[in-house]
Amino acid sequence: MKISNKEIFSLIENALDMKEGSINIDSSNTSVERWDSLGHFAILSAIDEKYGDVSEKNPEIGKATSVRQLLKILELIV
Repeated sequence: MKISNKEIFSLIENALDMKEGSINIDSSNTSVERWDSLGHFAILSAIDEKYGDVSEKNPEIGKATSVRQLLKILELIV
């Protein structure tokens, strides 16, 4: 399954309760104020809900701190 960037951007925006267009490929926990530890948990929970237990398939996703890293990991396991 090919995951589109737009799909992940939207998923993260919803998880962090942000307006559409707020997230892009270069967004990270250092550039997005709401991407703190609780925000990170919300993102991972949303990913797991949409794509299955991704963190079980690849625990490295829990260490991902940017949209680019999340996409790279998801492309390998989804």
